[in-house]
Amino acid sequence: MRLFSSFDKILSFLESAYEDPVTTFVSTQTPLLSNLSMLENIALISQVHEKLSITRSHKKAYEALSTLDLGRIASLRYENCSAKEKFYVQLLRANILKDAKVIIEQPFMLLAEEMSIEFILNALQRLNISYDRVSIIDLIHQQSNYKEPQCHIEK
Repeated sequence: MRLFSSFDKILSFLESAYEDPVTTFVSTQTPLLSNLSMLENIALISQVHEKLSITRSHKKAYEALSTLDLGRIASLRYENCSAKEKFYVQLLRANILKDAKVIIEQPFMLLAEEMSIEFILNALQRLNISYDRVSIIDLIHQQSNYKEPQCHIEK
């Protein structure tokens, strides 16, 4: 977990991170494609990076959605999903490349109704994502939201 004093510093950090081909993002800078279903948004990553067929990539994406009990939103588009569902789809999309590092940018900006990162930690556990693969970046004034013992804060 890395906390920054300003949004400009977050943007600077993200600029360098975007150059790393083995880093994926859950961020306002990497939105879901509104003309695709949630399933297609996830499957697209496997099709491009792993050269999987549409059928195999859709199966892999559906299994990922089902892990978080989100199979019911597979056919829905962006505008028909809650902020939390969109967040989880972004996380699934970022995790579809198993060896990639995952950067989650300002989760409380994406999900203003959440008061702790417990929802992220639960999702990481259900998806078997190692905490070592995940970095959460946020502004220093959000520090009080990161009290869980799994949160190792860098400033």
